[in-house]
Amino acid sequence: MPLRLLALFLLACCLATIGASTGTTAKAPVVSAGTYAVQVNLPGQPAVSTGGTTAPSEVTTAAADTFAYPADGSVVKTGGLSSSAYAEGTTAQAVSDALGISLFNGEVTADSVAGRAKASPTASDSVGSAVTNLVLLS
Repeated sequence: MPLRLLALFLLACCLATIGASTGTTAKAPVVSAGTYAVQVNLPGQPAVSTGGTTAPSEVTTAAADTFAYPADGSVVKTGGLSSSAYAEGTTAQAVSDALGISLFNGEVTADSVAGRAKASPTASDSVGSAVTNLVLLS
């Protein structure tokens, strides 16, 4: 009986050693970036957006003359829009710009909105993001 117990113990040690030596290697991180010039999210409905880009991909820039939601622009209305995304190695960057923004039939307006985001393994920032001439009416 003790011999069988010893054999079982040795077999268990061998299996544990094999399991420990066949671990998986770490996968390289996947870097990506994505941006929208405008996106409207409503509960229970698909998002409505324009000027969206992602990287890495074949198309990393987008532009539009205007955007309105709904069609009459009563919720969101903009002038020109642009966006771009970049991702390579361990660095990602996304940029969006919108001109002539009007929300809720003009209750909130801005001449321009610029969104900027950069990220790397050691730092991240949003330098260059800005809202110009924001006006809130009641």
